[in-house]
Amino acid sequence: MRRKAIQIPGTIKAEDITVIIDTREQRELSLPKFHVEHDGLPTGDYSVRGLEDYICIERKSLQDYVSCVGRDRIRFERELRRMMGYPVRAVVIEASWRDLMEGNWRGKITPASAVGSYLGWCAMGIPIILAGNRRGATRAVTGLIMSGVRGMHKKLEGFAIASELVTKRK
Repeated sequence: MRRKAIQIPGTIKAEDITVIIDTREQRELSLPKFHVEHDGLPTGDYSVRGLEDYICIERKSLQDYVSCVGRDRIRFERELRRMMGYPVRAVVIEASWRDLMEGNWRGKITPASAVGSYLGWCAMGIPIILAGNRRGATRAVTGLIMSGVRGMHKKLEGFAIASELVTKRK
């Protein structure tokens, strides 16, 4: 029985990608380079159609992040543990290191707690990107999506090449 050849596009462009934004995302980023759909994601705010088990990106404003250090910590740490199962994962915060150090937010969380939690979660294996602001967060999410999709594309090319070699040997 002859196997059907696997067709893999030569390059991946942003307009070829459908980004899924979780329906619970309250202040979604504008991602005009991609097709965008809204759907429920089990973890994170952003993923890619067809790669929902591979790419998981969580976005936080500074105030959201501070809540995750404090009153929402247990829920957020459960989410971080789920994120560990994704090959491409990150938390993107619309704030800078300086913002964490200065502590200009509402609430009782100290800068030491905000920084300590950040470092602890990074040590746990979760990349956390301090994007500076909303524009930086958009760039970070766009870059993570493109890198994740291109990484999967390279894996699929490798599988296709290996499959061809095995087929030719027979």
